[in-house]
Amino acid sequence: MPLEIVHSDIKKAAASRRSFRFNSLLREYNSGSAITIPSSSSVGASLQIAADMGCIGIAVPLLDCDYSLAIDEIKLFLNDHDIHIYLALEKEVDIPLPDGLRDYLDDSREASFCLLGPIGGRSAPQCYGFEVGQSFSDALVEIINEKNLRENEVYKRANIDRKLFSKIRCKEGYLPSKRTAVALAIALRLSLEETDELLERAGYVLSDSRRGDVIVQYFIINGIYDIHKINEALFCYNEPLLGSR
Repeated sequence: MPLEIVHSDIKKAAASRRSFRFNSLLREYNSGSAITIPSSSSVGASLQIAADMGCIGIAVPLLDCDYSLAIDEIKLFLNDHDIHIYLALEKEVDIPLPDGLRDYLDDSREASFCLLGPIGGRSAPQCYGFEVGQSFSDALVEIINEKNLRENEVYKRANIDRKLFSKIRCKEGYLPSKRTAVALAIALRLSLEETDELLERAGYVLSDSRRGDVIVQYFIINGIYDIHKINEALFCYNEPLLGSR
């Protein structure tokens, strides 16, 4: 299950997704029963309580907890659990971003969003030799096999859940959303050229004139494939997050 960052006013967001809210309470999807969490509980301890109670979704307000510490605890928890986590942030929370991102966006805007070279140079891409007319799903499986990756490793890296990944893999003709397709490219750690080639299989492209796409390009070009760090940057610029649903 994925992690999604939201603003602190999460009432509508949680309700619209049939998830549950966390305001010192955890609510289970189906029964609506409430679980009281001690205010002294850490983020990790609160998540474990939710998992022990069989919850499949939780919204966690940051409150007084350090952001980086909370993210580290959530990432560690998601390695072993399938649960959808909403991390609710106050607008003034200071999220650390790569030093070069702001300059990259400014330079791209001044150059009509023309791509710049990577920091430290760019390695030549591996050619996967996709067949003409090959589906997104077939291309995805081909790369997974060539990279000797496990499927659960891929969908966790992509910040999507197992059911969605299975639908992409098994449902004939199914095309993921652009956010999901890009997230999978990130999970596979593809170069920019390889990412473009995979996205074409689903009818998408990373546009040099869309800020969210340029942010993604920056991370790919500089070899930063942590989906949560990319989503932090997208969140800070009010752009849609990758994966999650």
